[in-house]
Amino acid sequence: MSQESRVPVDPRRYLRIPIQVEVVSDDRTCTQKYGINISSNGMCLQSADSCEPGQQLNLRFRLAPEDGWIELQAVVVWCTCEQDLAPGMTYYEVGVRFGRVPEEHQELLREFVDWTNRYREAEEGGSDRRSIGWSG
Repeated sequence: MSQESRVPVDPRRYLRIPIQVEVVSDDRTCTQKYGINISSNGMCLQSADSCEPGQQLNLRFRLAPEDGWIELQAVVVWCTCEQDLAPGMTYYEVGVRFGRVPEEHQELLREFVDWTNRYREAEEGGSDRRSIGWSG
C-alpha cells in the first residue's frame, strides 16, 4: 500500500496497549479489568460487567512493573451495550474519565502516552516491530 493511499488513523484506536487495572470497591475487594487506549485523563476498560454512565470507580494500576501504583477515582462516561457487542466478544468496553490526578501520576501518564505515540509512529513506518504490553 502506498503512503498516499493510507487512511489516517486515530491513535487512540490504533495502539491498544493493555494493562491490568484493579477496580477496588468500598469494602476493598477488587476485580481485574484491562485498560486500553490510555490517555492522561482517562482510559477504556475491558470488563466482563457492564457499567452505568456516572458510576464512580476506584482504579489501581501500574504502567510498567518498575513504576509505583497509580490510584485514582474515575467516572464512567460510556459503556457498550449488550446489543453492541461484536460476535464472539465476551466483554464490555467502558470509557472512564479520571478525577483529580496527582502531579507525579500526571507525569507518568504523559510519559506513557508519549511512548505509545512514538511506538505507533514506528509501527506506521514499518520498523521496530515488537510485542508490547504487560500484566502484573
